Amino acid sequence: MLQRPGKASVIRLAATCAACLAVLVTACTDVVAEPGDFVTFEDEGGRFSIALPPEWEIDPTSSRYRFFAGLPALEPGTRYDATLGLTWGPLPCDRVRVDDVLEWYAERLLAAEGCVGHSRTETVVDSRRALLLDSSVSLPDGDVSRELTLVTEGYGVVWQVTCRAVDGERFREFEGDFRAMLASLKVSGSWQ
Repeated sequence: MLQRPGKASVIRLAATCAACLAVLVTACTDVVAEPGDFVTFEDEGGRFSIALPPEWEIDPTSSRYRFFAGLPALEPGTRYDATLGLTWGPLPCDRVRVDDVLEWYAERLLAAEGCVGHSRTETVVDSRRALLLDSSVSLPDGDVSRELTLVTEGYGVVWQVTCRAVDGERFREFEGDFRAMLASLKVSGSWQ
């Protein structure tokens, strides 16, 4: 005759299953750092917000990006050790001729001279489909930087956020912050 397990045995078994499931889920998903003490930057025009580590500074002089921030360099000779640049604009292609705007945009970014793509991952940011591109870029001085670029679309606008480790060898040092910043992006339909 079979005996029913006691209540304590069932609870232990359930707890063990829950712990195993948690380990399995963690192993099968990307780890995204939560911005604990990050500071949220709110765009004056109400178009976006993004979280930055508190030691990062906003640089109003950049011309390539509409929003630019960086981690000041510890060593002389370089202005920043890591940067974040954000641009937005209308779709750079005719939707009628392109099946997937984000894939088209990603292909153009990865085809740039000196760029080597490492991975392309589909993700969700601010409840929107996005592509996360991991690449290395050869710089004119021969150095190689490493980047994580997020591309998404919201309100008929393509958003590109690029986090760069100026010295590609230090990419892993900044990767957790990069992923947290990219995951924190929120876009809105407020356009003035």
